Amino acid sequence: MDGKAIFERADRLRSEASRLSRVDDCQEAARTYKAAGDEFLGCPEYEVLAAQCFNSATVMHLRDRNPQAALELLAPIAPWTGSKGFHRESAAAGHNLALAHMMLGDAGAAELLLRDAAVHAVALEDPEVTALTCTFLATALRMQGRIDEALDELREVTGSLRDDGDYSQAAQLARTSAEASRNAEEKLNLWLQCLDLNMRAGGWSPGKRVSADNVQALADAMKNVAALYEQTEELSAAAGTLAELSSLYEVNGYRRNAAVTLTRLADLHAKAGATDEAVETYQRAIDAFEDLGLAQEQASARNNLGNLHKKAGNWEKSETAYREAIAGYQSSGAAEGTAKTLNNLGDLYIECGRWSDAEAVIIQAVAGFKGLELMDATCRVLGSLADVQTRLARWEEAEETYLELFSLEGPERSGESVGGLGRLANFYRDSGRWEEAQQKFAEALQRCNPVGPTAEEAVIHNDLGILRARSGRWRDAEAAFRKALDSYRSLGMGLDAARVQVNLSGIHTHLERWDEAETALIEAVDGLAGSDRAGEQALARETLARTYQTAGRWQDAEAAYLQTLEDYQQLGLLENIARARLNLGTLYRNSERRADAEQVLVLAREGFERLGLPQETAVAWENLGILYSEAGQWKKAEEAYAYAWREFERLGLSKDAASTRANMGDLYHRTERWEEAEAAYTSAIDLFQRLDLHENAALNCGNLASLFLTTGRWPEAEDLLQKNLAVYERLDLAAGSARTHAQLGNLLRETGRWKGSEYHHRQAIEGYQSLGLRQEVAAIQNNLGVLQRETGRWQDAETTYLQAIKTRRSLGLDESAGQTMVNLAGLYQNSRRLQEAEATYQQALAIFRNLDRKTEVAATLNNLGALYQSSRRWKQAEDAYYDAFAIYMQLGLKRPLAQARLNIADMDAAQGHYGTAQTMLYNALAEFAALGLVEHQARTYRSLSMVLYLNGEQDRGWDAFTTAVKLYRSQGLHLDTAWTSSRWAFLLHHHSAKKAVPDKKSKILQTALELAIPAAQYLQSRRFQFSSASDRIQWAAQAREASIVALDLAASAAQHSTLADLIEAHINSTSHRSTAGIDKTAPGDHEHHRPGADLLPGTEQAHRELAPPVPATAGTGSLLADAELPASPPPPLLIPTHHRPRTALNTWGSDDYPTLDTAPQPVRTW
Repeated sequence: MDGKAIFERADRLRSEASRLSRVDDCQEAARTYKAAGDEFLGCPEYEVLAAQCFNSATVMHLRDRNPQAALELLAPIAPWTGSKGFHRESAAAGHNLALAHMMLGDAGAAELLLRDAAVHAVALEDPEVTALTCTFLATALRMQGRIDEALDELREVTGSLRDDGDYSQAAQLARTSAEASRNAEEKLNLWLQCLDLNMRAGGWSPGKRVSADNVQALADAMKNVAALYEQTEELSAAAGTLAELSSLYEVNGYRRNAAVTLTRLADLHAKAGATDEAVETYQRAIDAFEDLGLAQEQASARNNLGNLHKKAGNWEKSETAYREAIAGYQSSGAAEGTAKTLNNLGDLYIECGRWSDAEAVIIQAVAGFKGLELMDATCRVLGSLADVQTRLARWEEAEETYLELFSLEGPERSGESVGGLGRLANFYRDSGRWEEAQQKFAEALQRCNPVGPTAEEAVIHNDLGILRARSGRWRDAEAAFRKALDSYRSLGMGLDAARVQVNLSGIHTHLERWDEAETALIEAVDGLAGSDRAGEQALARETLARTYQTAGRWQDAEAAYLQTLEDYQQLGLLENIARARLNLGTLYRNSERRADAEQVLVLAREGFERLGLPQETAVAWENLGILYSEAGQWKKAEEAYAYAWREFERLGLSKDAASTRANMGDLYHRTERWEEAEAAYTSAIDLFQRLDLHENAALNCGNLASLFLTTGRWPEAEDLLQKNLAVYERLDLAAGSARTHAQLGNLLRETGRWKGSEYHHRQAIEGYQSLGLRQEVAAIQNNLGVLQRETGRWQDAETTYLQAIKTRRSLGLDESAGQTMVNLAGLYQNSRRLQEAEATYQQALAIFRNLDRKTEVAATLNNLGALYQSSRRWKQAEDAYYDAFAIYMQLGLKRPLAQARLNIADMDAAQGHYGTAQTMLYNALAEFAALGLVEHQARTYRSLSMVLYLNGEQDRGWDAFTTAVKLYRSQGLHLDTAWTSSRWAFLLHHHSAKKAVPDKKSKILQTALELAIPAAQYLQSRRFQFSSASDRIQWAAQAREASIVALDLAASAAQHSTLADLIEAHINSTSHRSTAGIDKTAPGDHEHHRPGADLLPGTEQAHRELAPPVPATAGTGSLLADAELPASPPPPLLIPTHHRPRTALNTWGSDDYPTLDTAPQPVRTW
């Protein structure tokens, strides 16, 4: 057969094989290529064409994923091809055989074939064949794990090609090298090399057009370079590369790609915190998509812009961008994009506290995802909807949403699974349905893997711990948290373990285990280290700051808060910054740094306002209200509370509104605006009841009961607390019942009903004991000790205090034990058991020092100083007072520091060191003035006036006295005014009148009487105007002492009618007076006095002028009945109205005090 016929027949077969390959009929194409090769072999001059056909047939087998057939076909032929000197065909055969071996996993055989193919490539002097051979060889080496050798091969050939000016092939090899490299820095350098070679290959520079292939190669390299720059946090370099890529696309007519790249560049700017650049770039992308008519892509860019504005706190701009994105998606029929953006808008409303708006758009998002049958997205958004409904306290709707969510989720997350049961339990927990939550948690734990710990089991234990902590079961909560912690640690999940440590620290803090709380939080901070968890780490550090604050470690707390603020500022977390400032302001408020507190709280409020967070803004206003209230700035406090209340009402946050109303009630209570206080408490209670928050309502019923107690409405106070008790018992809330028994015990103690008080205290102890709440048991024991001390049962009080100390120490509550020790030491001091008092104070002091509780150390040192001073142990008293003074100075606590100065001044004056006493008092005055504490200034002026007078500076002393009186009157503190006047009358009498010549003595006595008699009358008239038994006891003693001063003066001045009238009033006082240490609610010989029996000599003529004894005024008789105080306060004592001495007594009347009652009437009137 001639050569022409052979060629024609073989060529027809080759053409048919080519057609078959184009339609992917690989098996038939391989057979046909093989047949064509066999035909070409029939003529020696066509042998090279035969080799090409055999290679093509092999390629078809490889495309058909049949490497064995490829080997069977080509392996026998390849040596023949080489022997003929067909270098290109031999190289191709080597490539194909190597690929077949690599597909079969034999990279070693492939390497040998490729090294032989490299010889043929060199002989060809064809850069493309050389590059392809090198690429295949590098792949074979990589399959054997010989990465470095592969890179060396690529590097060598790339350099050779580059030197020869074959930039295109060199670029291909650089790309292969970059993909093979495992080192990020080396990978970046190789991609940069690839980019440079592609630029050279196409002759590209910014603004120049190049071929389509070169555009693709350049774009591929630029994308990888930008991604690696971003990975290594070189965001500026990444942005520059993307800008070049966008320009490349734009110049070469790829406008859609250019706009998409602009969107990616804007994302990068946003990540780098370059908000302005990001906004500008998003807008360029949006405009480009609009020009191209790409509505869906434009909507996507607007959605990203909305995300950026949301993160930056630009709520209005974010909302606008989302709304425009939704419109764009809807116009282009992109239902999924619409639903996603609706969900983003809902998240925005949640962050802004616009809960109702959030609910509306999330419902639309749910409908959108349901319509698309995107169940994962539907479930995710249903979860958000349930959270919003929970936040709005719409529990029934939230539960329905959760149940729908569980019905849609797959088996692995359904309500029957561990995770689903856990989510439902968390909902019940957050909605206050604690029993149902406990049940679901128990079911979830039963379904957990019994073989070993799992992550889902750890989650359940952690969430269960949160439930138990909220319900006050601290020990059980601790056990649950520890199980979660152990599980996470055994699973190597350190991040989750750190999160549990934060929760566990809360238990330690509540149980006053400060060291353990600190250790847990420090471990959590360390466990959360890493740039991707910086926000969580800062949150843990913020919790550590709050723990230090609770423990009274002000300096450590401040340092932790400031570090947290710095972390948040570096992260650009504006909301967290504002919240940290809110907490820091609370710290400053607690440590009495009111100016600093106001400054940071205002900054927090302004931060929340700028972020458009109305709920958080209202919280900041409420905290400012608390600050102003504590500082006695009543008007500013009321304005702050009113703003917070209006905002909570507007936002529909009824629970927060109710809490603020309760705070307003406290404010009105303190400022004696009784009607407004009652209205505020009542509205708070009504709100809580409408929300089914019965425990909160009951707590505020306790506040209202306290108001009724203050205003003398004792039956109403008791009735409220009894109703509270019924509520708690109906709800089976044992802790609430115990707490209400404790409140009733305090109420009855304050009203002097000692037996009832003790009963309720013991009921509270029994209730807390049944719950295993030994800490609360010890607290009630401490209060019971106070009750027993007040009723004169000092031995019982001692026993109870010792029990409380033992309980608290067994619980590791050393600080609380120390506080009870201070009470016990005071009991010993009052009963003149001074050695035991000193020893007990020293024990408490040792505890506080060991715990580094500096404020308690200073307070106990002050008590010791008073003890030493009363024993005239001046050196020890001085040491104790000055040690306390130094601590307050170190802590910067200005009010206690000024009070310490008063203590030292009193000690100095008692020793006759009037000069040093004056210095201390002037310094205290300056500090009280700086704090704006008017009452404290008045008290200091009173002490200063006496020190100046005793030091021979009578005129300056008188000026200080008149200033004290003026300040007391400015605050409506008439009792203190009267007591100060009585003390000065005593000074004038005993330190001037008794030493003066007759004429001068008469004038001094006249002045002293003008001070003493109105003061004594006012104090006697007000001695039953107090809500608490302890206040009545204190002021009764002071009223009696003021009467003695007036009687003494009247006797010395021979004012017999005045003296007789004073004796008559004094009878009314002494018929039911009380003295510390004796239960004066029971009558006895010490309670009843004959007229003038305990008065000073010189009163005989007054006795003669005195009419027959006047019975006790209305209301006082019932005071003696049944050894208890009356159910409500008796009316005030009256000025005598039926006897001749009244005219004499009224001669000394003063307009400086409120008008005295002249007829029986209720103590308080509305």
